Amino acid sequence: MASDDIYIYGVVKDYRSGERIPDARVEVFADGSRLTTLISDSVGRYGMQFPFDRVYLLRYSAQGKVAKSVEVDARHVPVEQRNGGLGMNVDITLLHEMPGVDLSFMEHPFGKAAWSAKDTVLSWDMGWTEEQRGRLAKVLREYGQ
Repeated sequence: MASDDIYIYGVVKDYRSGERIPDARVEVFADGSRLTTLISDSVGRYGMQFPFDRVYLLRYSAQGKVAKSVEVDARHVPVEQRNGGLGMNVDITLLHEMPGVDLSFMEHPFGKAAWSAKDTVLSWDMGWTEEQRGRLAKVLREYGQ
């Protein structure tokens, strides 16, 4: 990992079973443009390296699954914290498609991470994530999933 890079890595899994999903797509966007697309390996792992100072949207998808995304804001990481790079584990679970079910809230990032000066790490906005989890739980209850 280069000294001025952020390394994002993780595993793509099935929401219900927890089984790893091979060949999942991980599309990476910054400033509204797609930068790259990765495919997870045979055990669902992926990893990529990017420069700081941008907001990244990682969109995960797989055949028969509902796409899910996360946002990583790497703009405000202090220069002194970048030495040696910074790694961030982002494991993700994907839900089976549910035809006819309104999952439009899934078009928004499920998680948002940004630099926390207090904790000196890229930290998840757990309030946002809990709201998204609540929306998902409500839909799953309503549709008996």
